[in-house]
Amino acid sequence: LLWRYPVEGFSFFYRHAAGLGGAFYLAAGLFFLKRLLERHVPTGVVVATLLTITFGTNLFHYATFDALWSHVYSFSLIACLLDQLDSWERHPTRAGALLVGIVIGLILLVRSANVSVLLFLPLFGVTDLASLRARPAVLRARTPQLALMALAAGVVFAPQLATYKS
Repeated sequence: LLWRYPVEGFSFFYRHAAGLGGAFYLAAGLFFLKRLLERHVPTGVVVATLLTITFGTNLFHYATFDALWSHVYSFSLIACLLDQLDSWERHPTRAGALLVGIVIGLILLVRSANVSVLLFLPLFGVTDLASLRARPAVLRARTPQLALMALAAGVVFAPQLATYKS
């Protein structure tokens, strides 16, 4: 209103805020992906992966030209989820489980079709047949934390469910 632009979502400031939002979420997603990768691979692989993900896919386009689409936000949250899951797998705590649940709820809010990320939980860390066979026992031992995770995700996603109901 101060600059007498129309307040309808298409004026100068709205468009630039949307573009800045896309750039912010791209940077946040790359930050989380970098943190995850640094724990597992050498620095050169981290840099090559970040550059390839950014410029070798449509991610840069969705972070700049089509920043209002859900792709860059999904990327950022899924990178955050992978980083948090990796931390939680290494040091399972209630706080970590709560954070993972919140991120899962946010991912579902951004795009319900991203529900397939729930497969990350039972399959995270599975690298061979032996780790696949051991995974159910690991998850059973963490049942209280998984319940907390589900509760947190449900609380975050509940307003969307209420909207669907109404």
